[in-house]
Amino acid sequence: MSVETRRGFLKRFKNIYAPLLVSTGGSYGYGSVIERHRISVERHEVKLGLGQRGPQRLRVVSLSDFHFDPLCEEDFMAYVVQRTNELKPDLILLTGDYITDSAKRVDGLAKVLGGFKAGSGAFGCLGNHDTWHYGGQIIRS
Repeated sequence: MSVETRRGFLKRFKNIYAPLLVSTGGSYGYGSVIERHRISVERHEVKLGLGQRGPQRLRVVSLSDFHFDPLCEEDFMAYVVQRTNELKPDLILLTGDYITDSAKRVDGLAKVLGGFKAGSGAFGCLGNHDTWHYGGQIIRS
């Protein structure tokens, strides 16, 4: 059985583990600080084919993956609601993951999301994180 020297451990750490830790920390930092504030508006035209009596155009906004609980940024979410309302949607779809793993501030998020304005309403469903943690509380909020 061989015993690793301190110098050997530090050399191995520098070459293998340090880059791994830096890249992992960098990815987490990018995702939790920068990427979370990236709002993307994509426009797609789909022929509805609902006949002469049906709507010829329907503007739908889909929002997903708020993951509100780590940083609880009500001001940023209010900005998202404002930007969404500026698009003058007919329908808003909220497709889950309102939280990551805590519903402590979900009432504040629900209050902000209550500001959505859409001609035919806003509808939502739970995502996997919501279902795993406090799904009932999120629905009630």
